[in-house]
Amino acid sequence: MISNEKMLKLSFWAVALLGITLFTMFSAGAIFHLLMTITGIYFLTKNKDIKLSGSSLALIALSIISIISVPYNSAPIKYMFKTKYFIIGVLSIYPLFYLSKNYLNEKRTNLLLNLFLIFSAIASTSGLIG
Repeated sequence: MISNEKMLKLSFWAVALLGITLFTMFSAGAIFHLLMTITGIYFLTKNKDIKLSGSSLALIALSIISIISVPYNSAPIKYMFKTKYFIIGVLSIYPLFYLSKNYLNEKRTNLLLNLFLIFSAIASTSGLIG
């Protein structure tokens, strides 16, 4: 049986992986999409007791509009695959909410912030040098 604790850990390590790969290895960032999709589906089906913010509702509306507009584009197949980013964003709302409320403490938050800071500095330095 999968527990909320395991899914929260998976969400945490997905965000940590995003911090490592965001500025350095773009293709490895797809693992973040996969992990957030898994945890998003889990939390969406198990827990529905959160009040969505205005930005979350706007993202959901944007996702619905993008799905509806795909058949009306000049190249619908091309744009159909781009809607996955909006859907991943919607599915990430629930795990990120539960991660921030139930799992992140000061130590874990500092770890995530340091990962983002260190790897963005590495990417900036490598961009300046070469």
